Amino acid sequence: MADGAWQVAGSLDMDIAVNQLRFALFDDANQTIARYDLPIKARDLAKGQDGSPLVVVNKGDMLWRIAYHQLGDGVKYVDIVRRNKQDITNPDLIYPKQIFAVPQSSATASDKN
Repeated sequence: MADGAWQVAGSLDMDIAVNQLRFALFDDANQTIARYDLPIKARDLAKGQDGSPLVVVNKGDMLWRIAYHQLGDGVKYVDIVRRNKQDITNPDLIYPKQIFAVPQSSATASDKN
């Protein structure tokens, strides 16, 4: 998309405990220049069924920074913790490849329009 956003569409076999998504970035010569493997559980995808955006944690990410970028205010990390309490036992300890739902706020929705 022109704004840099992207989305993935497809289907997963829900009988498999963990599906693997593989992303690859190609250069103009069709050579792979980057690859990323992401394990996906059906439970992770279910978090976004209500329309909540999903965020994949990368190395070095912090909930404060995710909240700042997604919700416009770092202190709103507590909203992400509440929304994902089954996966976040300690807000200071999040791990790469974890998938969190980001609660929609009216301010976030209006900023994107």
